[in-house]
Amino acid sequence: MDPDRTHELILGQAAAGSETGGNADRVVALREPTVEDSHPTSRLPFPAPPLSMRQAPLFSLLLLLSPALFAQAAGGSWSRIREDLGPDPNGRAGESLAWAGDLNGDGLDDLIVGMPTASPNGLPQAGSVRVISGADGSELLRIDGDAAGGWAGYSVDGGYDIDLDGVPDILVGAPFVVVNGQADTGRVDLYSGATGARIHRLDGTFKHGKWGVSVAFVDDVTGDGAAELLAGAFQAGVGGVYDAGMAALLDGATGATLFGIAGAGFHTELGFAVARAGDVDGDGLCDWMAGAPTDNTPIHHAGKIFVHSGADGSLIHEFGGSWDSGHMGAALAGAGDVDGDGTPDILGGSPTASFGGKAKAGVVRLWSGATGALLAEFRGSQAGQQLGEAVAAAGDLDQDGHADLALSAPQTDLNGLNQVGAVYLHAGLDGRLIRVLEGQAAQDEYGAWVDFGGDADGDGHPDFAVGAPGRDGGGYGNLGSADLIAFDPWVAFGPQRLSAAAGGRLRWDIDFPTGAGGQSYAVLLSASGTGPSTIQGLDIPLTADPLFSRTQAGNYPAGFNGARGVLDAAGDAVATFDLAPGAPPGLVGRRYWSAVVAAPPGGAPSLASASAMVEIVP
Repeated sequence: MDPDRTHELILGQAAAGSETGGNADRVVALREPTVEDSHPTSRLPFPAPPLSMRQAPLFSLLLLLSPALFAQAAGGSWSRIREDLGPDPNGRAGESLAWAGDLNGDGLDDLIVGMPTASPNGLPQAGSVRVISGADGSELLRIDGDAAGGWAGYSVDGGYDIDLDGVPDILVGAPFVVVNGQADTGRVDLYSGATGARIHRLDGTFKHGKWGVSVAFVDDVTGDGAAELLAGAFQAGVGGVYDAGMAALLDGATGATLFGIAGAGFHTELGFAVARAGDVDGDGLCDWMAGAPTDNTPIHHAGKIFVHSGADGSLIHEFGGSWDSGHMGAALAGAGDVDGDGTPDILGGSPTASFGGKAKAGVVRLWSGATGALLAEFRGSQAGQQLGEAVAAAGDLDQDGHADLALSAPQTDLNGLNQVGAVYLHAGLDGRLIRVLEGQAAQDEYGAWVDFGGDADGDGHPDFAVGAPGRDGGGYGNLGSADLIAFDPWVAFGPQRLSAAAGGRLRWDIDFPTGAGGQSYAVLLSASGTGPSTIQGLDIPLTADPLFSRTQAGNYPAGFNGARGVLDAAGDAVATFDLAPGAPPGLVGRRYWSAVVAAPPGGAPSLASASAMVEIVP
């Protein structure tokens, strides 16, 4: 891995300032808060110009990069489905975004795009939210903020049906809304995905608290079939403690508070980020988490992340940053099961961490959801890059049975241009770089937000949505954009674990582009990794070793069927491998990687699938 191209990965490093467990007294009732904070100015977790809490530039340069969107990678196909520019000058579309689910019933997933500094209906920076079709980018719904300076759409989430009408609904935060004459109190609104009608209006209660700076859906914990709502107010003066911050889990059906937590002390700013964690404690209910990026560990403003039970709000894990003013918890996400233990893991960003002379290069940490142990640490390679300003689960891109990771660095400079931005996709199993998604122009801030999981092109593979709120277009600045990125591995493989004792079948469903119909194909294997290796100029995502050489020569282990053949007219084929029960115990723990190559009759290989992996278990 080239640290100058991407960033440094540290596996298994001891976590100074990282803790598990904590003080159960942090869980407090917030159903009827009465103490307000009265400070006169907005103070953010880390310095930012007025336009945005995420360090937006004050202007954008009209200088475009052309051609290369992605760093090179072997296997499968990466493509841009579409770039959806925001319609409002200075609206900063893509400051937040989320997959919405299928709102219009066309079988494709749609997208929610926040434009927090849009000025709809003559209301300066009231903010707006657009729901756009995954199929063609057309606007399905537009929800305009109704309060000047309210910044509706600074945070959004989607994909959950709260009113149980069969259509997913839309959660919107507006952290600067004035409530009862109190500035910057904030508001959270839940809207119907079917009609755009408001289901819940949830006003903040703390002056300058900025309720709605973060929002998320959480899977149903009350048993009524409706998901719950999670939101933060990072500058709430809970108990009279200045900027302590708070986060609350609310009943989705009624809007009533289920559990609330408050920052542990002065200026901890808990609630700047919130997210669902998955079922971390194994009780069958979804857990949740909140970041306090200016908490002390006791390192000054190193930041903390708190993971709480969906069942009773009790504290499960507490994780701390290790860098002065690093602001761990400014971004966080449930990572999925990265280490393969059956429990979802936790991803946290410390975007202003400085180390080795690289000011604000940023750090991302991955922790075990089961034990709280530090699994991996990723470090930015460029001063000011702010790796970890956004983080997300990335599914299992490399089909190895371990969840992969998306790490954003929207302040990344590329090709001599400032703040172009990039998103780094890493394998969860070993941290290797899978792909880099890059912005196109100076001050795009590509990667200000990233989400994975919706299928906008109908190919059966989840897609990425990436926000670039500084994107210019049509002669206008800061329109912002939502970029939809597709990855097709050209093979579906499974299972990723095969029992030596019980045996079983591996299956490769090969799906090359239609244009490859009639070409020859071959399944290739490696016992050493993902390479890449090169065959007649084509990069193959496998490490060259004796097994690779044998399969390249057509010599396969017994049990294979269809390992070589001719693709049908659609570019498809199926290969299988049967492992008989009672395989030698020496196979247990071994991993094998595969990829499929295709070549025209008499020609050199022209296409290679992404890699996939199987592990032999007892």
